[in-house]
Amino acid sequence: MSSNNGGYKALCPACGERMRIQPGTSESLLSKPIYAQCKNLWCSATYEGVLSWDVVIHKSAIAEVPLPTSDERRGRKPARRKKRGQLEG
Repeated sequence: MSSNNGGYKALCPACGERMRIQPGTSESLLSKPIYAQCKNLWCSATYEGVLSWDVVIHKSAIAEVPLPTSDERRGRKPARRKKRGQLEG
């Protein structure tokens, strides 16, 4: 039985084998560079990419994040939250 240690899994675009992913260092909380190397020794392709957060699906209860919500991105009006005890209408 294989062990899944979590984390992101990716396949090499050149040969389809699994890749080893290493994070880079970032000064931003919204994006981070990542590096990947194919585990197939015959291929050994290496790639650089970016892991980034693009849209807020559910807003944080403690802080605002400078990203659009999923509704705003789809061109919908953001849903209004009802205050506790507020009646609909």
